[in-house]
Order: sequence, then structure tokens, then C-alpha cells
Amino acid sequence: MDANEHGLVCGPEELKLLWAAFDDCWRTIKSYYSDDLDSIEAGRLRLANVLLAEYRDGVTDLDELKICARRWMQLWGSTERWRDQGRLTEEQDPLSS
Repeated sequence: MDANEHGLVCGPEELKLLWAAFDDCWRTIKSYYSDDLDSIEAGRLRLANVLLAEYRDGVTDLDELKICARRWMQLWGSTERWRDQGRLTEEQDPLSS
């Protein structure tokens, strides 16, 4: 794995690893998204970004990547529900910047 001014550069083996992690994670979480194409696209994009970020931070084991990605996706889902229910303010939101 290399990084350049445009981001992450992956070879074929790294891409296979990331794709396998993406496919496995999506199979386990896709039921949490509605049939709305925008919802599905947003969820898949979020998952891809999580996997790339974890990989860039040094997580290169397939099982570890899947665990990290599922945890982030679960945190996002909980945070969105709590925010929608008024149970979480922006100051308390661990995902707000």
C-alpha cells in the first residue's frame, strides 16, 4: 500500500482484500437499509469509505477489517437513530466534526 497526493494506491492483492471485506460486511448489514436506492448507495459508500480508512490506518487483516467496518457502521446507525429521536445533541455526537 502506498499513499500519494491523491490518496491511497492499492495493488491487485490489496483490492481483492478490500473487496472481500466489503462484500462480506455488506451481506451482513444490507438488511438495515431500505429498498430505496439512495439509502443503499449511501450505505455502500459509507462502508467503502470506512474500509479504506481502516486499511489506510494499517488494518490489513481481512477479519480485522470486517470487525472494524461493522463497528463503525453500527455506531453510525445508532448515532443516526439517537439523533433522529432527539436523544443525542451535536455536542454529544461522536461522529460530528
